[in-house]
Amino acid sequence: MQKAPCYVIAGLGNYNYPLTRHRCVQIFIYMPESSYAPCSVGQLVLSGLSQKFGFPLKEDKYVQDWVGKGSVSLPIGRDDPEGTPTRAKIVLLKSLMSQLCKLLSVAWCQHDHIGLLMNQSGGSVKKAMTKYTGRHLNHSQLIVLYDSIRHPVMNCSVKYQGFAKGHSGVRSCINYMGSMDNFMRMGLNIGKSESRNTAEYLLEQLPPDEESFWKGEGTEVVWDIILRRILELQSQMKDNNPLGKSEDRG
Repeated sequence: MQKAPCYVIAGLGNYNYPLTRHRCVQIFIYMPESSYAPCSVGQLVLSGLSQKFGFPLKEDKYVQDWVGKGSVSLPIGRDDPEGTPTRAKIVLLKSLMSQLCKLLSVAWCQHDHIGLLMNQSGGSVKKAMTKYTGRHLNHSQLIVLYDSIRHPVMNCSVKYQGFAKGHSGVRSCINYMGSMDNFMRMGLNIGKSESRNTAEYLLEQLPPDEESFWKGEGTEVVWDIILRRILELQSQMKDNNPLGKSEDRG
């Protein structure tokens, strides 16, 4: 049997702007709903995956962020050869500071002297990749969730290569990983306003219907897309293709 592959799923967000569009990818913390810490859309969905799979988020002192990990079942087709992995290891990565905001108060976390913002995401992402997938980084084993203003709300957009297109968190991941190619970037779409500037729009509170979507149906949509990616990579392994070669889808 082949060794179970490992994938790192990172939810990007600005912990010091609670429950805004730009700080919502971490809202689903593995805790009772009444204890949810404020966070952003990429982190919101990341916490939803933590809850879905029962992977509690705990501080990882090497990565210097919160990590939840475990394995999930993979559907295997009748034509798959004997020994095809039936499970995959999943590592969920979320900003440590979003949890500290809950413990120390949001006001404290909004002080300018705290620097672990979206544009510094890449360092912990690389550490997690090195620790959990190996020192020879295989970019295809990284999945990044981030807020995107390029498409209508409550939709996902996926691409695998190219520039960050102005997103500081994605740009930080590219810089630390040393390549623009072959890691999955999933934009969780929050739309944009025609009447207000982008900065003001991003820091507005996430509307209740969008928050509810990303906590429930949106988390399931995100996982379905990630699972298809994992199965695609498994198929490439089966066919003796290098892991991770994939066409750009956007």
